[in-house]
Amino acid sequence: MKNKKTFIVIITLSIIFEWLRVYFIMPMPGSQQINSIDLAYFLHSYRWIFRIVFIGMMLLSFSNAWKEIRKTSIVLMVFLGMSAYLTNFPMSADTMFKMMTQQNFANEKNNLIDTNRLIIGVIIGNEAKAYPINIIAHHHQVKDTIAGEEILVTYCSVCRTGKVFNPTIKGKSTNFRLVGMDHFNAMFEDPETKSWWRQVNGTCIAGKLKGEKLKEVTCYQTTLKTWLTLYPQSLILQQDPSFKFEYEDLETFDDGSVKSSLIGRNKKTNEFKSWVVWIKYQNQIACEDWSVIEKNGYIMKEIGNTTSLILSNDKQSLFAFDLNPLIKTIAPQKISSVKIQSSYFEIISNLGETYRYDYRGIIQNFKDSRVQLPQIQCTQEFKHSFDQFHGQILQK
Repeated sequence: MKNKKTFIVIITLSIIFEWLRVYFIMPMPGSQQINSIDLAYFLHSYRWIFRIVFIGMMLLSFSNAWKEIRKTSIVLMVFLGMSAYLTNFPMSADTMFKMMTQQNFANEKNNLIDTNRLIIGVIIGNEAKAYPINIIAHHHQVKDTIAGEEILVTYCSVCRTGKVFNPTIKGKSTNFRLVGMDHFNAMFEDPETKSWWRQVNGTCIAGKLKGEKLKEVTCYQTTLKTWLTLYPQSLILQQDPSFKFEYEDLETFDDGSVKSSLIGRNKKTNEFKSWVVWIKYQNQIACEDWSVIEKNGYIMKEIGNTTSLILSNDKQSLFAFDLNPLIKTIAPQKISSVKIQSSYFEIISNLGETYRYDYRGIIQNFKDSRVQLPQIQCTQEFKHSFDQFHGQILQK
């Protein structure tokens, strides 16, 4: 009787263990609202020790259990096998979201991507590349090289963040794998130390390298059409034919109308799945609800010791600029208004002086270099993600 009960308890614990290991790092009810990363990493790191112990204890009690409760034993073993298979294969993050098998780029002439699609754009030196968001959102990451510099282009559809990093750890190029998520943000694992890295800021949150950070590379979220007006020489990442249906599932992701409680947009303000736009300057953050940008086309925000201009030319693309160079130049005038056009914007002073810029911050109607506008990294994000990972800075 004792061995029978032991067998039932051990096999039940084995089943619970396999599901708990996945529960903490996948979007299951309640799993992403708790601070469980240390426990999740512990269960993952020592999974084989747990399994060996469970198997050993099951073998010791199997003989009597087989004699006394054969049918129950068979049912439990089948359920354990199914649980182990599901949690280690179909429900594994890097199985659900596989890496690209073909990474092809095209110039504007040969491009097959709809130019109205959103992209993550990267410019290094004189080379520019565009990565369609609906492609990156499925794979979560694409490793590439621009102007001889390795980059890791990442996108988390559940928190709506596109980030680009230098994938170098202690001087060594690293190939990350998607391991799961924490607080609705994708996590990657490096192959050397098996540490876990957060997508939203490139910080290692579990493992030997905890506290380390990947170097962030400046990137931009724009429509491909806008990007090509700024960088007509840009190459564009094309779809991988192996993932045609996966990309189609994200066809309406760009505007947030995709039918999903995880990645769809709530158009109301100040809601869990509302969109916000934010910038960081001199270690300070300015944030605004995305609907304000949609309605007005722009907003000016005080941040640090400067005034910033956040704007969108098409209610999809995002740009932010430091206005200080212009403010210092036009003093004692003040900025009266901003007019948004598809390929340029105009800043008008209260004395009627007009300063026309393209979306690189380069002035078009003056040659005075003092009035060029430095760009500021600008990010669109779900409100719940912003509150979780950046809100504490805003509250200081």
